[in-house]
Amino acid sequence: MSRKNRNALLWLLVAFSLVFLGLAWLFSLRSEAYALQEADKQALNVLLTQRAVHAYVSDVQRAEIYRLQDENKLDPGYFSPQLMSRTYIARQIMERLNAERRLLGLTPIYFKLASDNPRNPINQADAYELKVLQRFNAGQKGEFREVVEDQGTKWLYLAVPVQANSASCLKCHGQPEIAPADLLRRYGSKAGFYEQVGRKRALISIRVPMSGVLEDGRYQSRIMILMTFLSLTAVYLLIFAFMRRLDLKHRIILEQNVELERLSVTDPLT
Repeated sequence: MSRKNRNALLWLLVAFSLVFLGLAWLFSLRSEAYALQEADKQALNVLLTQRAVHAYVSDVQRAEIYRLQDENKLDPGYFSPQLMSRTYIARQIMERLNAERRLLGLTPIYFKLASDNPRNPINQADAYELKVLQRFNAGQKGEFREVVEDQGTKWLYLAVPVQANSASCLKCHGQPEIAPADLLRRYGSKAGFYEQVGRKRALISIRVPMSGVLEDGRYQSRIMILMTFLSLTAVYLLIFAFMRRLDLKHRIILEQNVELERLSVTDPLT
């Protein structure tokens, strides 16, 4: 092969290598973005489910119980967390959801209705959640998202404040004297009270594990990198074969020209 063609193929190899490395880097970045997107979908699904549960408990179950109390069909001091506590019901639903995830070999999703003034100690916000809750009460709007790492595992953290206290919330979270008797017997009168209208006393705290979706994203990235490598290799080999064929034809033409030149200066009679 001629020097000119060898140089052209060498530069083409360098160019293809740079293109391959650039695409491999982009595919790797895309795998991280894919994992974040999928984790966000899972977190959003949990959030929407919990919002629906909260709305149902507040608008349907509690309203029905208060109606029965107003009609003297139910003791005015009646309180049952299984029917009236949005926090209790939400936690029970997530425990059952995570049990189903474990059966499928999936990592459980961390869920908590975290409060700085919980009635039940299990809902006490940790230091991280307290800082986020303070930001919401200081005026931060919307949702709080952040990728966090714990014991070598990445999680997508999503926090959303619960609805600010309304007057109806103070029936159970205002002064202990007006709280349902069953609630006081169950939890006492020291925690979860003295709230104020308009304050956000809790947030929905969700951590979605990213290990599974990260592995899925990396697997797709590896497939794309392999397909890119095979495609670029096939194109390069085709160009190599084409240039080699051209070089061979060029060499044949040169040999024929040499032979024609020799014949042109040779007397066939001598």
